Amino acid sequence: MFGVQEGFDVVIGNPPYVRVDDIPSDKKSLYRASYEAAKGKYDLYYLFFEKGLALLQKAGGLIFITPNKFCAATSGTRLREIMRSLSGSIEIVSTSKLGVFEDAANYPVVSMFVPSSGRSDLHVREAVSLGALRESSMFSYRLTFKDWVSLPDRTIPINVSQSQVDMVLRLRHAHSRLGDYVGFSEGLRIPACFETDKKNSHLILKQYQFEKWTTLRKGAWISTANLRKVLSEKSERYQRIMRKKIVLAEDALSITATMDEQQTIPQGGVYFGVTLRDDVDPKYVLGILNSGIASALYEIMFSGMHMGGGYMRYRTMFLEELPIPLSDSCAQTTVVRLVDQILATKATDPAANTSALEGEIDRLVYDLYGLTEEEIAIIEGRE
Repeated sequence: MFGVQEGFDVVIGNPPYVRVDDIPSDKKSLYRASYEAAKGKYDLYYLFFEKGLALLQKAGGLIFITPNKFCAATSGTRLREIMRSLSGSIEIVSTSKLGVFEDAANYPVVSMFVPSSGRSDLHVREAVSLGALRESSMFSYRLTFKDWVSLPDRTIPINVSQSQVDMVLRLRHAHSRLGDYVGFSEGLRIPACFETDKKNSHLILKQYQFEKWTTLRKGAWISTANLRKVLSEKSERYQRIMRKKIVLAEDALSITATMDEQQTIPQGGVYFGVTLRDDVDPKYVLGILNSGIASALYEIMFSGMHMGGGYMRYRTMFLEELPIPLSDSCAQTTVVRLVDQILATKATDPAANTSALEGEIDRLVYDLYGLTEEEIAIIEGRE
Protein backbone atom coordinates (compact mmCIF):
# COMPACT_ATOMS: atom_id res chain seq x y z
CA MET A 1 0.00 0.00 0.00
CA PHE A 2 1.32 3.46 -0.98
CA GLY A 3 4.50 1.72 -2.10
CA VAL A 4 5.34 0.68 1.46
CA GLN A 5 6.72 -2.86 1.45
CA GLU A 6 7.62 -3.52 5.09
CA GLY A 7 4.48 -2.30 6.82
CA PHE A 8 3.62 0.86 8.72
CA ASP A 9 4.99 2.19 11.98
CA VAL A 10 1.53 3.30 13.15
CA VAL A 11 -2.02 2.40 12.14
CA ILE A 12 -4.55 4.67 13.83
CA GLY A 13 -8.22 5.23 13.18
CA ASN A 14 -11.89 5.37 14.00
CA PRO A 15 -13.18 2.88 11.41
CA PRO A 16 -16.80 2.89 10.22
CA TYR A 17 -19.30 0.98 12.35
CA VAL A 18 -21.58 -0.82 9.90
CA ARG A 19 -23.56 -3.95 10.78
CA VAL A 20 -23.38 -6.78 8.27
CA ASP A 21 -27.13 -6.42 7.60
CA ASP A 22 -26.47 -2.92 6.27
CA ILE A 23 -23.62 -3.92 3.95
CA PRO A 24 -24.56 -4.32 0.24
CA SER A 25 -24.73 -7.95 -0.94
CA ASP A 26 -21.95 -7.60 -3.51
CA LYS A 27 -19.64 -6.18 -0.84
CA LYS A 28 -20.48 -9.03 1.54
CA SER A 29 -19.31 -11.59 -1.01
CA LEU A 30 -16.06 -9.70 -1.52
CA TYR A 31 -15.45 -9.35 2.22
CA ARG A 32 -16.14 -13.03 2.93
CA ALA A 33 -13.60 -13.99 0.28
CA SER A 34 -10.98 -11.51 1.52
CA TYR A 35 -11.23 -11.38 5.32
CA GLU A 36 -11.17 -14.11 7.95
CA ALA A 37 -13.07 -11.86 10.38
CA ALA A 38 -16.07 -11.63 8.01
CA LYS A 39 -17.97 -14.32 9.89
CA GLY A 40 -21.53 -14.38 11.21
CA LYS A 41 -23.09 -11.07 12.27
CA TYR A 42 -19.82 -9.18 11.92
CA ASP A 43 -19.39 -5.42 11.78
CA LEU A 44 -17.38 -3.63 9.10
CA TYR A 45 -14.89 -2.34 11.66
CA TYR A 46 -13.80 -5.98 12.33
CA LEU A 47 -12.31 -6.00 8.84
CA PHE A 48 -10.46 -2.74 9.45
CA PHE A 49 -8.94 -4.37 12.54
CA GLU A 50 -7.78 -7.36 10.52
CA LYS A 51 -6.33 -5.22 7.74
CA GLY A 52 -4.73 -2.78 10.20
CA LEU A 53 -2.96 -5.58 12.05
CA ALA A 54 -1.74 -7.03 8.76
CA LEU A 55 -0.30 -3.64 7.72
CA LEU A 56 1.86 -3.24 10.83
CA GLN A 57 5.59 -3.71 10.69
CA LYS A 58 7.25 -5.65 13.50
CA ALA A 59 8.00 -2.55 15.57
CA GLY A 60 4.75 -0.74 14.78
CA GLY A 61 1.59 -0.09 16.75
CA LEU A 62 -2.16 -0.02 16.09
CA ILE A 63 -4.68 2.23 17.87
CA PHE A 64 -8.41 2.07 17.06
CA ILE A 65 -11.51 3.38 18.78
CA THR A 66 -14.52 1.14 18.15
CA PRO A 67 -17.60 -0.27 19.89
CA ASN A 68 -16.83 -3.08 22.35
CA LYS A 69 -19.04 -5.59 20.49
CA PHE A 70 -16.02 -7.56 19.24
CA CYS A 71 -14.97 -8.28 22.84
CA ALA A 72 -17.81 -10.71 23.58
CA ALA A 73 -20.08 -11.24 20.57
CA THR A 74 -19.92 -14.62 18.85
CA SER A 75 -19.36 -12.76 15.59
CA GLY A 76 -16.09 -11.43 17.01
CA THR A 77 -14.64 -14.87 17.80
CA ARG A 78 -12.49 -15.05 14.67
CA LEU A 79 -11.17 -11.51 15.15
CA ARG A 80 -10.21 -12.33 18.75
CA GLU A 81 -8.45 -15.48 17.50
CA ILE A 82 -6.49 -13.38 15.01
CA MET A 83 -5.46 -11.02 17.81
CA ARG A 84 -4.41 -13.89 20.06
CA SER A 85 -2.41 -15.55 17.28
CA LEU A 86 -0.13 -12.51 17.05
CA SER A 87 2.85 -12.04 19.32
CA GLY A 88 2.60 -8.81 21.25
CA SER A 89 0.72 -6.78 23.85
CA ILE A 90 -2.90 -5.76 23.59
CA GLU A 91 -4.30 -2.95 25.71
CA ILE A 92 -8.01 -2.17 25.68
CA VAL A 93 -9.26 0.95 27.43
CA SER A 94 -12.98 1.12 28.16
CA THR A 95 -14.50 4.58 27.72
CA SER A 96 -18.09 3.33 27.64
CA LYS A 97 -19.17 5.40 30.66
CA LEU A 98 -17.51 8.63 29.55
CA GLY A 99 -19.84 9.82 26.78
CA VAL A 100 -17.20 9.83 24.04
CA PHE A 101 -19.75 10.09 21.24
CA GLU A 102 -22.83 12.16 22.00
CA ASP A 103 -26.14 10.80 20.71
CA ALA A 104 -24.51 7.49 19.74
CA ALA A 105 -25.82 4.24 21.21
CA ASN A 106 -22.56 2.34 21.50
CA TYR A 107 -19.98 1.47 24.14
CA PRO A 108 -16.56 2.52 22.80
CA VAL A 109 -13.17 1.11 23.67
CA VAL A 110 -9.71 2.22 22.60
CA SER A 111 -7.68 -0.80 21.45
CA MET A 112 -3.90 -0.73 21.16
CA PHE A 113 -1.68 -3.49 19.80
CA VAL A 114 2.12 -3.47 19.88
CA PRO A 115 3.96 -6.43 18.29
CA SER A 116 6.64 -8.06 20.43
CA SER A 117 8.86 -11.10 20.23
CA GLY A 118 8.71 -11.44 24.01
CA ARG A 119 5.77 -11.97 26.35
CA SER A 120 2.26 -11.66 24.91
CA ASP A 121 -0.40 -10.33 27.25
CA LEU A 122 -3.80 -8.67 27.40
CA HIS A 123 -4.36 -5.58 29.55
CA VAL A 124 -7.95 -4.32 29.91
CA ARG A 125 -8.85 -1.30 32.00
CA GLU A 126 -11.49 1.36 32.50
CA ALA A 127 -10.44 5.00 32.03
CA VAL A 128 -11.54 7.41 34.78
CA SER A 129 -12.11 10.42 32.50
CA LEU A 130 -11.64 11.63 28.94
CA GLY A 131 -8.99 14.03 30.18
CA ALA A 132 -7.01 11.27 31.88
CA LEU A 133 -7.18 8.18 29.69
CA ARG A 134 -3.97 6.83 31.21
CA GLU A 135 -5.53 6.75 34.69
CA SER A 136 -7.50 3.59 35.47
CA SER A 137 -10.35 2.84 37.82
CA MET A 138 -10.35 -0.29 39.99
CA PHE A 139 -11.67 -2.15 36.95
CA SER A 140 -8.39 -3.25 35.44
CA TYR A 141 -6.78 -6.64 34.83
CA ARG A 142 -3.98 -8.39 32.98
CA LEU A 143 -3.93 -11.84 31.43
CA THR A 144 -1.25 -13.79 29.65
CA PHE A 145 -2.42 -15.10 26.30
CA LYS A 146 -2.33 -18.58 27.87
CA ASP A 147 -4.87 -17.57 30.53
CA TRP A 148 -6.91 -15.66 27.96
CA VAL A 149 -7.52 -18.97 26.14
CA SER A 150 -9.19 -20.26 29.33
CA LEU A 151 -12.05 -17.80 28.79
CA PRO A 152 -14.79 -19.08 26.45
CA ASP A 153 -14.12 -18.19 22.80
CA ARG A 154 -11.37 -15.81 23.98
CA THR A 155 -13.97 -13.32 25.21
CA ILE A 156 -12.60 -10.06 26.60
CA PRO A 157 -14.39 -8.99 29.81
CA ILE A 158 -14.88 -5.22 30.05
CA ASN A 159 -15.10 -3.03 33.18
CA VAL A 160 -14.12 -5.81 35.58
CA SER A 161 -11.33 -6.16 38.14
CA GLN A 162 -8.36 -8.51 38.40
CA SER A 163 -9.93 -10.32 41.36
CA GLN A 164 -13.16 -10.86 39.40
CA VAL A 165 -11.32 -12.34 36.42
CA ASP A 166 -9.12 -14.49 38.66
CA MET A 167 -12.24 -15.89 40.35
CA VAL A 168 -13.82 -16.76 37.00
CA LEU A 169 -10.66 -18.53 35.83
CA ARG A 170 -10.44 -20.54 39.06
CA LEU A 171 -14.07 -21.63 38.93
CA ARG A 172 -13.86 -22.57 35.25
CA HIS A 173 -10.88 -24.78 36.04
CA ALA A 174 -12.58 -26.32 39.10
CA HIS A 175 -16.03 -27.04 37.64
CA SER A 176 -17.67 -28.25 34.45
CA ARG A 177 -19.54 -26.20 31.88
CA LEU A 178 -23.27 -25.80 32.38
CA GLY A 179 -23.63 -26.93 28.76
CA ASP A 180 -22.31 -30.38 29.73
CA TYR A 181 -25.46 -30.92 31.81
CA VAL A 182 -28.10 -28.65 30.28
CA GLY A 183 -28.96 -27.99 26.65
CA PHE A 184 -30.35 -24.51 25.95
CA SER A 185 -32.30 -23.45 22.88
CA GLU A 186 -33.82 -20.21 21.63
CA GLY A 187 -37.59 -19.82 21.51
CA LEU A 188 -39.41 -20.22 18.21
CA ARG A 189 -40.10 -17.48 15.69
CA ILE A 190 -43.88 -17.82 15.52
CA PRO A 191 -45.69 -15.71 12.88
CA ALA A 192 -48.24 -13.37 14.44
CA CYS A 193 -50.94 -14.80 12.18
CA PHE A 194 -50.58 -18.16 13.97
CA GLU A 195 -51.39 -16.66 17.38
CA THR A 196 -54.91 -16.71 18.77
CA ASP A 197 -56.50 -15.44 21.98
CA LYS A 198 -58.81 -18.46 22.10
CA LYS A 199 -57.64 -21.40 24.17
CA ASN A 200 -56.10 -23.93 21.82
CA SER A 201 -53.64 -26.80 21.78
CA HIS A 202 -50.50 -25.02 23.01
CA LEU A 203 -49.82 -21.93 25.12
CA ILE A 204 -47.22 -19.57 23.64
CA LEU A 205 -44.76 -18.21 26.20
CA LYS A 206 -43.27 -14.71 25.85
CA GLN A 207 -40.74 -13.16 28.19
CA TYR A 208 -43.21 -10.72 29.78
CA GLN A 209 -45.35 -13.67 30.98
CA PHE A 210 -43.05 -14.64 33.85
CA GLU A 211 -40.56 -13.31 36.38
CA LYS A 212 -37.95 -15.09 38.45
CA TRP A 213 -39.54 -18.14 40.14
CA THR A 214 -43.12 -17.25 39.13
CA THR A 215 -45.85 -19.38 37.59
CA LEU A 216 -46.31 -18.79 33.85
CA ARG A 217 -49.10 -16.36 33.00
CA LYS A 218 -51.57 -17.10 30.23
CA GLY A 219 -51.23 -15.39 26.86
CA ALA A 220 -51.71 -16.30 23.22
CA TRP A 221 -52.22 -19.83 21.91
CA ILE A 222 -51.23 -21.79 18.82
CA SER A 223 -52.90 -24.81 17.25
CA THR A 224 -51.08 -28.09 16.71
CA ALA A 225 -51.52 -27.70 12.95
CA ASN A 226 -49.85 -24.28 12.92
CA LEU A 227 -47.12 -25.40 15.31
CA ARG A 228 -46.23 -28.16 12.84
CA LYS A 229 -45.71 -25.46 10.21
CA VAL A 230 -43.13 -23.83 12.48
CA LEU A 231 -41.38 -26.92 13.86
CA SER A 232 -41.41 -30.62 13.03
CA GLU A 233 -42.68 -32.89 15.80
CA LYS A 234 -39.78 -35.23 14.97
CA SER A 235 -37.11 -32.59 15.67
CA GLU A 236 -34.98 -32.67 18.81
CA ARG A 237 -36.00 -29.09 19.54
CA TYR A 238 -39.67 -30.07 19.58
CA GLN A 239 -38.95 -33.01 21.88
CA ARG A 240 -37.14 -30.70 24.28
CA ILE A 241 -40.01 -28.21 24.27
CA MET A 242 -42.41 -30.95 25.36
CA ARG A 243 -40.26 -31.87 28.38
CA LYS A 244 -40.12 -30.31 31.82
CA LYS A 245 -37.86 -27.34 31.18
CA ILE A 246 -36.27 -24.21 32.55
CA VAL A 247 -37.40 -21.01 30.81
CA LEU A 248 -35.30 -17.87 30.91
CA ALA A 249 -35.75 -14.28 29.71
CA GLU A 250 -33.30 -13.22 26.99
CA ASP A 251 -33.04 -9.59 28.14
CA ALA A 252 -33.05 -8.85 31.88
CA LEU A 253 -31.13 -7.09 34.65
CA SER A 254 -30.10 -10.49 36.03
CA ILE A 255 -30.81 -14.11 35.14
CA THR A 256 -34.58 -14.46 35.31
CA ALA A 257 -35.69 -18.08 35.18
CA THR A 258 -38.52 -20.33 36.29
CA MET A 259 -39.87 -23.84 35.66
CA ASP A 260 -42.22 -24.82 32.86
CA GLU A 261 -44.10 -28.07 33.38
CA GLN A 262 -46.99 -27.07 31.07
CA GLN A 263 -45.36 -27.84 27.70
CA THR A 264 -45.64 -24.19 26.65
CA ILE A 265 -44.12 -23.06 23.35
CA PRO A 266 -41.35 -20.50 24.05
CA GLN A 267 -41.45 -17.54 21.68
CA GLY A 268 -38.40 -15.56 20.56
CA GLY A 269 -37.09 -13.61 23.56
CA VAL A 270 -37.34 -16.71 25.75
CA TYR A 271 -34.62 -19.36 26.02
CA PHE A 272 -35.32 -22.80 27.43
CA GLY A 273 -33.12 -25.53 28.83
CA VAL A 274 -33.51 -29.24 29.52
CA THR A 275 -31.16 -31.48 31.48
CA LEU A 276 -29.00 -33.86 29.45
CA ARG A 277 -28.33 -36.34 32.27
CA ASP A 278 -30.68 -38.29 34.51
CA ASP A 279 -28.61 -37.50 37.61
CA VAL A 280 -29.17 -33.73 37.25
CA ASP A 281 -32.48 -32.35 38.54
CA PRO A 282 -33.69 -29.33 36.50
CA LYS A 283 -34.83 -27.65 39.71
CA TYR A 284 -31.29 -27.92 41.05
CA VAL A 285 -30.07 -26.11 37.92
CA LEU A 286 -32.85 -23.54 38.36
CA GLY A 287 -31.62 -22.89 41.89
CA ILE A 288 -28.07 -22.33 40.60
CA LEU A 289 -29.22 -20.05 37.76
CA ASN A 290 -31.41 -17.86 39.97
CA SER A 291 -28.70 -17.58 42.63
CA GLY A 292 -26.60 -14.46 42.89
CA ILE A 293 -23.44 -16.22 41.74
CA ALA A 294 -24.72 -17.26 38.29
CA SER A 295 -25.70 -13.70 37.34
CA ALA A 296 -22.44 -12.32 38.75
CA LEU A 297 -20.30 -14.81 36.81
CA TYR A 298 -22.23 -14.17 33.60
CA GLU A 299 -21.84 -10.41 33.97
CA ILE A 300 -18.09 -10.72 34.55
CA MET A 301 -17.47 -13.17 31.71
CA PHE A 302 -19.70 -11.50 29.15
CA SER A 303 -19.71 -7.88 30.25
CA GLY A 304 -19.47 -6.88 26.59
CA MET A 305 -23.09 -8.04 26.25
CA HIS A 306 -24.35 -5.11 28.34
CA MET A 307 -27.19 -3.12 26.85
CA GLY A 308 -28.77 0.18 27.84
CA GLY A 309 -30.22 0.56 31.32
CA GLY A 310 -27.96 -2.11 32.81
CA TYR A 311 -29.70 -4.96 30.98
CA MET A 312 -27.78 -8.07 29.94
CA ARG A 313 -28.52 -10.37 27.02
CA TYR A 314 -28.67 -14.06 28.01
CA ARG A 315 -28.10 -16.47 25.15
CA THR A 316 -27.35 -20.16 24.65
CA MET A 317 -23.69 -19.92 23.67
CA PHE A 318 -22.93 -17.83 26.76
CA LEU A 319 -25.17 -19.57 29.30
CA GLU A 320 -23.65 -22.95 28.49
CA GLU A 321 -20.17 -21.63 29.35
CA LEU A 322 -21.05 -20.86 32.96
CA PRO A 323 -19.18 -23.10 35.43
CA ILE A 324 -21.53 -25.26 37.50
CA PRO A 325 -20.79 -27.63 40.40
CA LEU A 326 -22.27 -31.10 39.88
CA SER A 327 -23.07 -32.10 43.44
CA ASP A 328 -24.16 -35.40 44.94
CA SER A 329 -27.85 -36.28 45.22
CA CYS A 330 -28.01 -35.14 48.86
CA ALA A 331 -26.89 -31.58 48.07
CA GLN A 332 -29.16 -31.47 45.02
CA THR A 333 -32.10 -32.59 47.14
CA THR A 334 -31.51 -29.76 49.62
CA VAL A 335 -31.44 -27.14 46.86
CA VAL A 336 -34.50 -28.67 45.15
CA ARG A 337 -36.45 -28.61 48.42
CA LEU A 338 -35.83 -24.86 48.77
CA VAL A 339 -36.66 -24.27 45.09
CA ASP A 340 -39.96 -26.14 45.54
CA GLN A 341 -40.82 -23.93 48.51
CA ILE A 342 -40.14 -20.77 46.51
CA LEU A 343 -42.12 -21.98 43.49
CA ALA A 344 -45.08 -22.94 45.69
CA THR A 345 -45.00 -19.58 47.47
CA LYS A 346 -44.84 -17.64 44.20
CA ALA A 347 -47.66 -19.76 42.73
CA THR A 348 -49.91 -18.57 45.56
CA ASP A 349 -48.67 -14.96 45.51
CA PRO A 350 -46.27 -13.85 42.72
CA ALA A 351 -45.34 -10.78 44.79
CA ALA A 352 -44.47 -12.80 47.91
CA ASN A 353 -41.11 -12.06 49.54
CA THR A 354 -38.94 -15.18 49.23
CA SER A 355 -35.61 -13.48 49.98
CA ALA A 356 -34.97 -15.64 53.07
CA LEU A 357 -35.30 -18.85 51.06
CA GLU A 358 -33.22 -17.38 48.24
CA GLY A 359 -30.55 -16.44 50.78
CA GLU A 360 -30.42 -20.07 51.94
CA ILE A 361 -29.90 -21.19 48.34
CA ASP A 362 -27.14 -18.62 47.87
CA ARG A 363 -25.28 -19.89 50.93
CA LEU A 364 -25.60 -23.50 49.77
CA VAL A 365 -24.38 -22.57 46.31
CA TYR A 366 -21.38 -20.68 47.74
CA ASP A 367 -20.35 -23.91 49.47
CA LEU A 368 -20.91 -25.99 46.34
CA TYR A 369 -18.62 -23.67 44.36
CA GLY A 370 -16.10 -23.60 47.21
CA LEU A 371 -16.02 -19.80 47.31
CA THR A 372 -13.62 -17.99 49.61
CA GLU A 373 -14.78 -15.08 51.78
CA GLU A 374 -13.12 -12.70 49.32
CA GLU A 375 -14.99 -14.28 46.40
CA ILE A 376 -18.30 -14.10 48.27
CA ALA A 377 -17.63 -10.38 48.76
CA ILE A 378 -17.13 -10.04 45.00
CA ILE A 379 -20.40 -11.85 44.24
CA GLU A 380 -22.32 -9.73 46.74
CA GLY A 381 -20.80 -6.48 45.48
CA ARG A 382 -18.76 -5.86 48.63
CA GLU A 383 -15.33 -6.05 46.95
